[in-house]
Amino acid sequence: MLHYQQEPSGCCEVFNKSIWKNRRFVVWVIAIPLALFGYFVPYVHLVQHVEDVFPDANGETLVTCMGITSGLGRILFGRLADLPSVSPVVLQQVSFMAMGLLTLSIAAAHTYVSLVLVCLLLGLCDGCFISLIGPAAQRLTGTRGASQAIGFLLGFCSVPLTAGPPAAGILYDQRGNYNLAFLLAGVPPIVASILMCAIHLIKTGPNEQHDVRPRESDILGARRHSALVASEP
Repeated sequence: MLHYQQEPSGCCEVFNKSIWKNRRFVVWVIAIPLALFGYFVPYVHLVQHVEDVFPDANGETLVTCMGITSGLGRILFGRLADLPSVSPVVLQQVSFMAMGLLTLSIAAAHTYVSLVLVCLLLGLCDGCFISLIGPAAQRLTGTRGASQAIGFLLGFCSVPLTAGPPAAGILYDQRGNYNLAFLLAGVPPIVASILMCAIHLIKTGPNEQHDVRPRESDILGARRHSALVASEP
């Protein structure tokens, strides 16, 4: 007699509510949007900032530099996150801390060369953060919950991503420069990086998947089992 497992219906079929019982995921999904309040400020206002501070320099080149190193960062840190001993959550923490400090440094850069260096490093950190959203979600919620975790995260991120550049523009209109805007834009990533320390302090429970990477012994055992099943008459 065959028994069929009853499929979830209604809201449970669309939304995976179990991931919200995962305290480590809740901290992560709060910290990431918090970090992104000033994320787009350099991309939107850097060109005008360069025109104000370095009239003879090309501000568009800096945005190009950030884009190039962001692409390189996605490749580099994506490969790095594949190592079993590397935590994508820790890498995201480091990238947020660095992004915050580098954004603060934009206001303090007194030469165009130093500003180019800041933008190159900022793009590298951006690539690290972006490429590790998926691996971090999978590490925290497991394979089955990762897609819903990413969906919720991106939905929450839409508000701070949208609010940052207009707020920086208002500050520019009031003060006549972007110094305060860049200083304030650098604070949220630093705060979020510190907040993410709570992820490592929370002990994992039944609904809090810590590491979804299969161990080598499990893989070898599964292969032996498959070979034995295949050899049976």
